[in-house]
Amino acid sequence: MMKVQKIGVGMQNEKTMRMFIAVDLPHAIIEEVQRIQRYFKKKNLFDGRYPNENVTHLTLKFLGNVSQNIVPDIRSALREISAVPMQATLDSVQFFGDAQDMKVIFIKIKSPFLQSFAQSIDLALMPWCALEKRDFVAHVTVARVNKIFNTERTVDAIHACNVNPLSFAIDSFVLKESILLPAGPEYHEIERYVLRKDNE
Repeated sequence: MMKVQKIGVGMQNEKTMRMFIAVDLPHAIIEEVQRIQRYFKKKNLFDGRYPNENVTHLTLKFLGNVSQNIVPDIRSALREISAVPMQATLDSVQFFGDAQDMKVIFIKIKSPFLQSFAQSIDLALMPWCALEKRDFVAHVTVARVNKIFNTERTVDAIHACNVNPLSFAIDSFVLKESILLPAGPEYHEIERYVLRKDNE
């Protein structure tokens, strides 16, 4: 019987790596995210943190602190995932949390196959990682909100913000390590997985 080791269980004395799975974004998409960030910075409606271009990505699954002992198993499981390249499009600016307790401002991403793809990753890693409890929402973070100065004006600014509906191809995904530093997180690529068409 296979031994199941969930992340965060019995790992007090083990070396761990803080990890997540993501899609890297093309330069044009990152530039649009930065344009939206400038829009909110100029309005100065809240205190928060804006991810820079070096850490902007589309998260498929956050793994948290992973024992180094199971990283090879995770890498092997991700290699077995079968999916074809897909298209995605920037949609609209939205937020997580309610208006009175806003947590994250983000750009929603539309892609008809992205949710099922994220679910396949979730299931593939089930022997080592807990299944996601929340529905998957494809998005790119614009800002993490600490304190809102004016709730009504912030919500109005979100609704009034127009996003250029840029499309991009998703033809790979990446397992990354996140190293938390005083200046902000630093990401390192562990392994990249290429999506291939059925006849390749």
